[in-house]
Amino acid sequence: MNKQEFLNALAEELPDFSAEERAQALQFYAEYFEEAGAENEDAVLQELGSPQKVAQILRANCRDAHAPAGDPVQGTHPQGSADSCGFGEGRYKTEPAYSAYDDSRPLSARQSAPNRVSGLSLPLIIFLLFITFPIWFSVGIAVLSIVFSLFVTLLALIVAGICTAGAGIICLFSCIRLFFVSASAGVLMLGMSLSSIGIGIFMTIGFSWLLSKAWLFTKHCGRSLRQYISLKLGD
Repeated sequence: MNKQEFLNALAEELPDFSAEERAQALQFYAEYFEEAGAENEDAVLQELGSPQKVAQILRANCRDAHAPAGDPVQGTHPQGSADSCGFGEGRYKTEPAYSAYDDSRPLSARQSAPNRVSGLSLPLIIFLLFITFPIWFSVGIAVLSIVFSLFVTLLALIVAGICTAGAGIICLFSCIRLFFVSASAGVLMLGMSLSSIGIGIFMTIGFSWLLSKAWLFTKHCGRSLRQYISLKLGD
């Protein structure tokens, strides 16, 4: 799910909202994505959770915005006009109540939290990384070696495909002369030349496609790992 799919699904989850309230809510989350940046879109989607969860939070905020002034929970939700459910300025004036959805805290709240990873202090994490250095370093080197070997192999196969197609083209011109010597030998050489060209083109295109997919997968894994570490360090 990307940003636009999330906003479309959220709009479908708010049929009981007025058109103005729904537009203001969607604008709020659209601006939230824009402020985080395109590179953090996956992290924002992960922290917001499902559109259904966000819709439940919005309903709770709107319900409390319409609650009487003496309601004891009124002060814990967005402040604003009753018809805008707290979206009068496109932003929450106070941080939304995420008590039931701890994993939906905003990025600002996560960034202001102490540097802890799963309840462990940062110095302890550094110490554990230090004493386990031989293990994770060896595993990391092994993984990098495998990835590097995969890319080198794919590149070599692409080069082999280009060479095969080139050899077929050269033989194609050579077989013309054979037709004047022996028709059967010329036909045989022509067939071999065309087969070589076809195999070379197939290898070049196929392994180029595999190389691009491998690169995108490796890039996505690296970005996901970096975002996971950043989120854990911010918890």
